[in-house]
Amino acid sequence: MLMAASRFIRSLRFQLSFWNTLGALAILLAVSLGFYLGVGYLMTRELDQVLDEDCRELILLMEQGIDIETVRAALARKAESHSEQEWYGRIQAARSVIEAGPVPPEVLALGWDGPDGRIHLGTTCLVQRSVRGVRVQAGSSTRFLADDLYRMRLVLAVVGLATLVAAPGLGYWLAGRATEPLGTMLSMARTLRPEALSGRLPFREVGDELDLLAKTINGLLDRIQHYTARQRDFVANAAHELRSPLAAIKASIELTLDTPASPESRRETLVDILEEVESLTMLVNRLLLLAESDAGGLLDNGQSTDLADLCLRVADMFRGVAEQRGIVLEVGSLSAGKVRGDRGMLKQVLCNLVDNALKNTPEGGSVALGASVDNPAQPCWFTLEIADTGPGFPADKLARLFERFSLSGTTVRSSRGTGLGLPICKAIVDGLGGSIRAENKQPNGARMVVRLPAALS
Repeated sequence: MLMAASRFIRSLRFQLSFWNTLGALAILLAVSLGFYLGVGYLMTRELDQVLDEDCRELILLMEQGIDIETVRAALARKAESHSEQEWYGRIQAARSVIEAGPVPPEVLALGWDGPDGRIHLGTTCLVQRSVRGVRVQAGSSTRFLADDLYRMRLVLAVVGLATLVAAPGLGYWLAGRATEPLGTMLSMARTLRPEALSGRLPFREVGDELDLLAKTINGLLDRIQHYTARQRDFVANAAHELRSPLAAIKASIELTLDTPASPESRRETLVDILEEVESLTMLVNRLLLLAESDAGGLLDNGQSTDLADLCLRVADMFRGVAEQRGIVLEVGSLSAGKVRGDRGMLKQVLCNLVDNALKNTPEGGSVALGASVDNPAQPCWFTLEIADTGPGFPADKLARLFERFSLSGTTVRSSRGTGLGLPICKAIVDGLGGSIRAENKQPNGARMVVRLPAALS
């Protein structure tokens, strides 16, 4: 029971309704207090203005020379018409005093010694004026104002109590309406499984924050689904690639154990096993490199490499292989400058690309290597190109060329490999903030284009 109550209190719907109710009550309290004080001030100010006008009216009566009895009668009529406000008036002229209405004792005690202007004595408000020997007072009780303010307090209290009762329920209902799409999103999210990520959160197309949240989460799910599918294929293909050399090693060992053989034959078997182990080692190293790439371990480490020098050294390293195969390895224009990236990583990229080009170029063909810069004065990007005169890439393979194992076990461009060379190149180049693409030349041949950011000087 306590856990259920705790979950209810921590729920977003309750929190929204609670804080909305608290905010509404705070606003109502502030508005009511401001309204009450403002109305009270305006009522008092209006009473002062009315009494001041009454004083001016009495002074005008005296200045017109009207006889005392007429003035007394006018005062009496005015006092009677305002009896509910307990209005009174006093006039002092030529040693005579004219009064009408209930004069409070505190006013009588004050006499005519008070200053001209507005005077507040307890529950009495009066205005006193003196003009050419004539002094007048007009006053009224403020109890009727207090009664009006009391009734106003009652009304505000009833409104506040009604708000206090209705606001939580209304706020809870409104919070439920507001969070209903979120509940739908949660229900959909609960159905998602790592092995089945096809579901997506509903998108209402109203452009609010929940739509933005759904769009963001759906984008994340798309990326996770793509990554999971790629990892699943990667693991399956890696297992397939590992199975063949392991099966060959196992068969060789079983054959050696079951069949009597000469030392020379056993040596040949061990050499075969060693070759398979070396193949496995290379495959595992490449798998580890790709795993490091997925984990973000191939990011730019702040080092720089002289690209022209690297191209010359790689060309020298492969020149002997090219001559044995009857291929011309040409080094074209090489722009001077340094690119971002570890020299060892960039050497691996360049070696992979040159090796692939040589393997897929027929005898009598050529492989060209070159590097250029976009702006020699202020270099920002270097472009590395490796072009060959081989058969080029099949159109159906070109789009998936950099996917892992996409070329594994095939005869694409007449070479059989693990299908990890080009993906490794892409992983390294992407980690440096560059790009790599493959394209076919006309009439034949292929070209690999690598763009690398220049090192900061």
